[in-house]
Amino acid sequence: MCFDIVYSAFGTNFSGGTPTAEWTTLNNNQRGTHCNIDLFDSTSNYVRIAGVQLELGRTATEFEHRPFGEELALCQRYYEVIWQNNNASSPHSGGDGYNSIAAGAYTGSHGYYVWNYRTQKRARPSINYAGKFRVLGGASISNLLPNEFYSPGVDAARIRVPHSGSNGQAFVLEFDGGNSSNGYISASAEL
Repeated sequence: MCFDIVYSAFGTNFSGGTPTAEWTTLNNNQRGTHCNIDLFDSTSNYVRIAGVQLELGRTATEFEHRPFGEELALCQRYYEVIWQNNNASSPHSGGDGYNSIAAGAYTGSHGYYVWNYRTQKRARPSINYAGKFRVLGGASISNLLPNEFYSPGVDAARIRVPHSGSNGQAFVLEFDGGNSSNGYISASAEL
């Protein structure tokens, strides 16, 4: 594996010699060319680093291996998103754009929908959204926007959407794939 990275900024004084097997034993004139990776030749270059654990103090501990589900839940304490399944920003795009968000019921002049988060948040989150929504129930109602998120808590948020219906009638809130392809709804409890 090659650990040194070529920088055109090194100049010609550091481009000679043959690298040894141990990268730490390279002398200065060997550090510049043997990997042929030039991070400075384009502003779109980057390096990905994984499997690194930072330690406090001088004593290293054994690397922590967490299962994917545990790591995901720890991350979702701070942020969670439901993507419209045809949203190009989604890592899972390619659907028809009509995926469901929450079930609810009609009362007064609004439908009320409870969005239960996948993971309890570390604090009350702020809710953001984009795109158009629709409700399914007695008749399909398309191209709607929520007009309030009632006091989101650490476990769920209540979404209020103006639409018609009969008191107590059940509905499902979903993304409106016919009128939108940039939909998402997110809960952020970042520090």
